[in-house]
Amino acid sequence: GIYFAKKSITQKDNCYLVEGYTDVISLYQKGIQNVVSSSGTSLTEDQIRLIKRYTQNITILYDGDPAGIKASFRGIDMILAEDMNVKVLLFPEGDDPDSFAQKHSTEELEEFLTSNATDFLQFKIKIQKEEINNDPIKKVEVLNDIANSISLIPDAIKRSVYTKECASLLDISEQALISEINKKIRKKLSGKLNKQEKEDLNKLEPHTSLSANKTTEKVISRRNFWEEEIMRLLCNYANEPVTVEIEIEPENEDDSTSEVQKQTVKASAAEWILKELHDDNINLNSPVFNEIIDFFKEKIINGDSFSTQALIHHPNEEISKTVINLLAEKHELSENWKKHNIIVLPEKEVLNQSILQTLKFFKLEFVAEEIRQMQARLKETNEPQEVINILNQIKNYTEIKKRLAKELGVTVM
Repeated sequence: GIYFAKKSITQKDNCYLVEGYTDVISLYQKGIQNVVSSSGTSLTEDQIRLIKRYTQNITILYDGDPAGIKASFRGIDMILAEDMNVKVLLFPEGDDPDSFAQKHSTEELEEFLTSNATDFLQFKIKIQKEEINNDPIKKVEVLNDIANSISLIPDAIKRSVYTKECASLLDISEQALISEINKKIRKKLSGKLNKQEKEDLNKLEPHTSLSANKTTEKVISRRNFWEEEIMRLLCNYANEPVTVEIEIEPENEDDSTSEVQKQTVKASAAEWILKELHDDNINLNSPVFNEIIDFFKEKIINGDSFSTQALIHHPNEEISKTVINLLAEKHELSENWKKHNIIVLPEKEVLNQSILQTLKFFKLEFVAEEIRQMQARLKETNEPQEVINILNQIKNYTEIKKRLAKELGVTVM
């Protein structure tokens, strides 16, 4: 039993697991003391967890008969689920640990146990490959079985190593195996999520690649449009005064009951735009736009006024061309507006509203792109905790998206 073996198990950092007490007694008499028995029954989770207190490594010793082989498979999967390292050793046909120990000396037994213990994956594939016999259906069954075993491993690095090795041994695409493993992980994970998390996960089932590509292109195209609008407003009205509403945190940070106070302050259009981007930790897609942003940031830090002439004559020709295009008149008002006595205010006179609306539309597209990227990550990850974290992030971003859409009076999907 574990009581007598625990000291040796700790010292050897390995536990030999056998079926019956006679096997334990024979091995113990030969000096192999880090051995326990499953009491002639199927291995249980409680037994595995008890062993785990003393070592992370288990070597299963079984008879060479088919029943013993099949029995070891179930035990292996249970051990993997407990994040333990497992090896398997089969005795020659007609022998079990008891009979083999009686036929051999201690040195021979120790040598046999050390030299013939096989990694579970290599062992399982070796046994099952013999049954495939060029049968594609059988190969699919074996693939599913192996994928299921790997999916039980909690540690992502171990899973990755085993996946690569398995794909090589079975002569299949590593990506195909990863996909199958991920399906099984997602299926297991769905049983652990609450109702809302399950609904969020189900919404993220992959569409066709063509549909996904089209969606991506639309999101990026809309974001780039509003990104350019922000830069146009920045370059045209950088020094223009605006009124900005800012939030004032309570003086007592520990007082969670105090409401956040709002205050209206005067600022330049550049200061407002750059603060909004900075506070939300947003970088623009365009490297040139980001360089222009850095130019304005430097001016703010140095307390200088914003001169677009410096950008027009910038040594970087790409920046110069971009700024010239941004400074060009956006559009000219048709004379028909005047004929119908419809007054359209110049943009400068409604600058506050223009900047606020542009920032909100840009943030709406930014959030949509962030959600799309998180959905892509969700399909790639194997980590249950990371899946839950990503789902929570998606939920938070979705709430922001809904709030922005409501403020803008638009409908989003």
